[in-house]
Amino acid sequence: PAQFAVKEISLSGIRIETDVNLALQSIIPMELALHDNNFVQFNGRVASTRTFQEQGETRYDIGVELSDLSETGTALLKSFIDYLAKSGK
Repeated sequence: PAQFAVKEISLSGIRIETDVNLALQSIIPMELALHDNNFVQFNGRVASTRTFQEQGETRYDIGVELSDLSETGTALLKSFIDYLAKSGK
């Protein structure tokens, strides 16, 4: 599995940074580790990609639309977003 860093997050999508290029419009199974050791699984549709260089390495900034998120997953994600907003992160 590829590792990625979440740069932005909402109930409808995420913006990630990774060293793996993902094909535009592809559907990929994903899992996010949230606070309190909670995990959310969903399918993500690659909505946008941008290539950039960081410290001499090629990186990718990827916009992902969330889909197939369960009600429990949506509740966990909302709780996490609220937590981030309250903590100023």
